[in-house]
Amino acid sequence: MKREDYIWVAIRVFGIYLLVLAIVSLPLLVSSAYSTWAMRDLALDTRGDPDMSLGLQLASRLAIAHVTSLIAAAGKAVLFSLAGWYFLRRGSLIFRLVSIRDPLSDPTVGDAPGQAAQPTDGSDAAGP
Repeated sequence: MKREDYIWVAIRVFGIYLLVLAIVSLPLLVSSAYSTWAMRDLALDTRGDPDMSLGLQLASRLAIAHVTSLIAAAGKAVLFSLAGWYFLRRGSLIFRLVSIRDPLSDPTVGDAPGQAAQPTDGSDAAGP
């Protein structure tokens, strides 16, 4: 296998890893959605009431925390799914970024086909 093949394999493996992370975040998404749905009435009824008891204040803050957890879990699931799909199906931008060779270590990189590499000692090939 060539170097480019190894790069594609690494990109695809990373895409699989991101899709696994997306799948792992689904239970958190489902549980956050359920807890937000279960506490929806409490959060709406108790917001802004100055005579609210300490227990209701705590329940209201818990409901807000569940909504925040739902948003974070949905964001993780969407982000990991989209990135994983990109790495598995496309990945050409990442491939181009990773497969760029260092011009200092390989003097033939960047030369046109059939064109000789420029001398690196600072002297001019055409003469003085």
